[in-house]
Order: sequence, then C-alpha cells, then structure tokens
Amino acid sequence: ELGFTAVEEAGGDVAALAKAAAARFDRRGGTLLHVAGSVTAGDLAGHRAGAGLALRRWVLYEARPAQALSPELRGALAAGEIGGVLFYSPRTARLFTDLLAAAGLAARRQQMTALCLSQAVADQVMPRQWLRVLFAAEPQQQALFSLLD
Repeated sequence: ELGFTAVEEAGGDVAALAKAAAARFDRRGGTLLHVAGSVTAGDLAGHRAGAGLALRRWVLYEARPAQALSPELRGALAAGEIGGVLFYSPRTARLFTDLLAAAGLAARRQQMTALCLSQAVADQVMPRQWLRVLFAAEPQQQALFSLLD
C-alpha cells in the first residue's frame, strides 16, 4: 500500500530475518537498512556478520517502560478479572512481572496464564510461578493468538 514493490516475511525472529536477508541480497554491494526501536530483542548485526552484508540501523521509536500499573489494571488484577497475559518480548515480560511485584500483586501470577510469543519470552517468565506458561509454535502473532483457543 505504501509503494514497496517487493515485500517478504522472514518467519518471526531475528535469526530467520538474517537468514532470509543473506539468501536474498547480493553480498558484494549495498547495505541493509534495519528500521527498529531503540531496544531490540535480537542481534541482527551479529547474525548478519557471517553473511557479509553491510547493515545500517535506524532507530524509529523508543519504547519507554511504564513506571507503575494503571489504577484500572491494578483493580482488575486484584479482583481476579484477568486470566491471561500476552507477552511479545522478553523485555515486556520482565517489565510486567516487575511492575506486578511492585504493586504487591505478584501472587496473582498463580491464577494467570502467561502466553508468550516465543521460547525466549517464556524463559523470562518461567522462573516465576504462573498458573501456566505457554509459548507459540512459531514466533508470529497468529501462532500466539492460537494459544487462546
């Protein structure tokens, strides 16, 4: 819709993206532009180093973590109204569990299911006690949503 003539999807994680880029682009010239947030979950530069591709990273946005849970969320958690939490990154999983503890609601994890985009995300929540920890078969939103079924 924005005028790109070729759009490809690589499978959901940084390793798959690096592999797809190495297979798709000529290693003799040009540069890959990696448009991302200020904090990334993987090391695209490290993965692409072996492929011989030049990489330029451009930070498009910065996600700043919340300092506390909102009053509405604290109330819903305290009342037991939330049975599951979707986690898309290790960072957000860690931040949420820290904010939950800071709000005095850490015990609520035992009544909630952590639904994680990948094993790496699940690894962040597993050391803490949850009712269940599930992770998507592949790191894609649709696979994460299928856990809701």
